[in-house]
Amino acid sequence: MNKLRILHLEDVHSDAELVSRFLRKSKLDFVGLVVDNRENFIKGLSEFMPDVVLSDHSLPSFNSYEALSIFQKTGLKIPFILITATISEEFAVDIIKRGADDYILKDRLERLPTALQNALDKFGLIKDHQKNLEELIRNETLFRALIENSHDAITLFNENGEWVYQSPSVERLTGFSFIELAGKKVSTYIHADDQLNYVAVLDRLRMFPDVPVPFRFRFLHKQGHFISAEGTITNLLKDESINAFIMNYSDNTERIQAENERRSLEELLDKANNLARIGSYELDLVNNTLYWSAVTKEIHEVENDYQPDLQTAVDFYKEGLNRKAIMQNMSEAISDGITVDLELEIVTAKGNDRWIRIIGEAEFLHGKCIKLGGSFQDIDVRKRAEIEALKAAQEKNLILESIKDGFYALDHDWIITYWNKEAEHILGKKREDVIGKNLWDIYQDAIGTISYIKLYQSARENNMQHYERFNNELNIWLEISIYPSPNGLSVFFKDITERKLADLERIKMMDDILHRNRDLEQFSYIVSHNLRAPVANIIGLTAELSEHAAVSDEVKDLNKFLSASVNQLDNVIRDLNHVLQVKGQIGEKKEKVVLSKIINEILFSIKDLVDLENVEIRMDFSAGDELSTLKSYLYSIFYNLIANSIKYRQPGTLPVIEIKSETTEDSLLITFKDNGIGIDLEKYSEQVFGLYKRFHQHVEGKGMGLFMVKTQVEALGGFITINSSVDQGTEFTLEFLNTLNEF
Repeated sequence: MNKLRILHLEDVHSDAELVSRFLRKSKLDFVGLVVDNRENFIKGLSEFMPDVVLSDHSLPSFNSYEALSIFQKTGLKIPFILITATISEEFAVDIIKRGADDYILKDRLERLPTALQNALDKFGLIKDHQKNLEELIRNETLFRALIENSHDAITLFNENGEWVYQSPSVERLTGFSFIELAGKKVSTYIHADDQLNYVAVLDRLRMFPDVPVPFRFRFLHKQGHFISAEGTITNLLKDESINAFIMNYSDNTERIQAENERRSLEELLDKANNLARIGSYELDLVNNTLYWSAVTKEIHEVENDYQPDLQTAVDFYKEGLNRKAIMQNMSEAISDGITVDLELEIVTAKGNDRWIRIIGEAEFLHGKCIKLGGSFQDIDVRKRAEIEALKAAQEKNLILESIKDGFYALDHDWIITYWNKEAEHILGKKREDVIGKNLWDIYQDAIGTISYIKLYQSARENNMQHYERFNNELNIWLEISIYPSPNGLSVFFKDITERKLADLERIKMMDDILHRNRDLEQFSYIVSHNLRAPVANIIGLTAELSEHAAVSDEVKDLNKFLSASVNQLDNVIRDLNHVLQVKGQIGEKKEKVVLSKIINEILFSIKDLVDLENVEIRMDFSAGDELSTLKSYLYSIFYNLIANSIKYRQPGTLPVIEIKSETTEDSLLITFKDNGIGIDLEKYSEQVFGLYKRFHQHVEGKGMGLFMVKTQVEALGGFITINSSVDQGTEFTLEFLNTLNEF
């Protein structure tokens, strides 16, 4: 199967990468082309031959309205989906009205794969519908040509016996145009001596719908004489596409031709019956014989020379309810003249179970039944399909009643056809109070709301709609999904009030944290800059004072303590400046970095230390050796982690540092594992990455290393975790977003 070709109009590379990642997560097999201007967009439409177009709204040179207009002028019959930031409801409705197939918000990209598949399915259905429509038009044209050029006269009359259609041959045969006969009773134009025959034919047609009944009537000609017409009438009142009796006949003056055509029609009827697996039977109660047609014998899987009788015929029906039903209905038909119309199971002569439909009418003479006959049809395929459909419907109902979502279904007239228990619970309306009623009669206040618009939009455009809204009446938040179907609309919804409240609380907390961070950074900036000059002055004064000969020993001691304190304060200020400098460097340009190369550079720079401590370095970057990032940051992170492992080595044990990479679907993991003295995480887990936090006093240090590592990792958009036990070593895991392979 060819890969799906996606043309993406987007000028922000990170947004294009994010869209690609969501599509790949959905296991969609595609090839993409990203363009960011009008010229490349036009070129992509003509040369890339896309299967679908994704478009941002606002670009430097033009917008989605212009892109949609350019796309529509190409005549391409493919989906056009808008992917943009938050937009107004009016804009969404407008872009859909202009021809876009859907729109996706950039913060809701999880809906993109489903929306894309729905759009592709819709265009597939449109193509299939167009193909079927063209085939229907061809068939209709052919049928009309056959009818209008046929020598047979064809008349359609309704249940009241009134003319509703005639072929051109009728006017040639009778002299009457359709305008003269439309709405007139057929019986009016039948000879008085043939009226009883006409009534008998109608009675037989009503007893045997779909079965052609032969007739021979004399019809009035426009010139006043009668013509002898012979043909058949078929009762197709139950066929919704026809809903009439079809009378097909010709003039007896062309007797030979009429006979040939009649035989031809009979052959066609036999073929139709064979295709439809419709046979016949006749039980002669006078002579006590039973006749089966060839198709009936075929259905029973008996030989052509098989001669049935009443008892053996009944024995073919399955024991139990099926056999009891046929015997009871046959008995009532013979005694009371009721019509037999049953769908039952038989067991054929070859032992196969088969569903059949048997229709029968009794014939009476002097109040006594002398014959019982009718049609015998193989309905096994259709019946089993119905049983499976019923089973599927029952399973569907079971599922709909067990799901956690509320659900209701609407037909094309907005009548509620289904309402599950969860819908009762969430919306507070009983199933029996809403089934069969119009949705807008129940929820009149909802007319004109977002739900009203979304429901009509889904029905009109035959696409899925997903949205959230607050229900003022119930004081709850609802997440709603609308799916169109051949029968109307299916609506799923759930109460998301708790989630919404949690989101609001989370946003409030994040705002508070950001505000506190800004305050802390501002405080750090003030401390590091405003104290720098006074501290430098104090350092200078203490240095000068220490060199002054006239100062007493007591003052010198005090000056020594003052000098130590101010130097310590100066170091703190320098550290603060270093932290602020790190946070300010994040704007540097990223580049492709080879991880193993950085490790080797670090090892070269500390070669003397590595050799002195006999450090063994084990590297494995086979899973991934490249990362798009800030090289200076990554160098600093790796340097600090390696230096820490050497600094906090296990006494009496040769240091071993293992560095390796792993990849996930969209991330690169880098681990640093050593066999050093470790950290008691049960005691210090909350302080490991803190500023000036030290856990081993026998080793010289300031407690800046891990703080800087975490600061730089997070500045690169990554995460760092630690796993450590005392005397068992330490393992740091770095996780970065891997953007090297995104288009």
